[in-house]
Amino acid sequence: MSVATTNAYETIKLTLEITEFTSGQGWLPTNYTVPFPVSLMGFNDQCLKLKGTNNLWLQECANAGVGREWYIYTDGTIRPTSAPHRCLTCNSPFVGSEVIVLDCVDSGWSSQRWTFNNNGTIMNPRSGLVLDVQNLDGNLPQVIISPSKGKPSQKWLPLL
Repeated sequence: MSVATTNAYETIKLTLEITEFTSGQGWLPTNYTVPFPVSLMGFNDQCLKLKGTNNLWLQECANAGVGREWYIYTDGTIRPTSAPHRCLTCNSPFVGSEVIVLDCVDSGWSSQRWTFNNNGTIMNPRSGLVLDVQNLDGNLPQVIISPSKGKPSQKWLPLL
């Protein structure tokens, strides 16, 4: 990490803290502060979509339209572009809990923080569980959190 100043007489104080997954612990990789909108492609090449104000479902990416684009913020939140004041939220930290969209909390609810892993999963650090799709054969698959087992229903790909 590099921290620099343009004034030779100026000092910069850098504080290292234990991660709490709060908004104050995010770093920007560039000076461009607005996240890029992405689609999150998951099971059967379907995209995560906001349905109404709180619910999530999957729909073909080509037909998903409004509600399928998301901002991935440096604080670990995932927000719908149609309502950037709202965050992807796990209802509780237990296996099988539904993932919904609620108003973002400035103080940094850990249930609204997510980590993109190299294996294609999106994990909630609070619970250690990953986004998963339930009711794979039903018309409206439900997005939940569950233990990472490498299942196809747990793989996600951000599409620019």
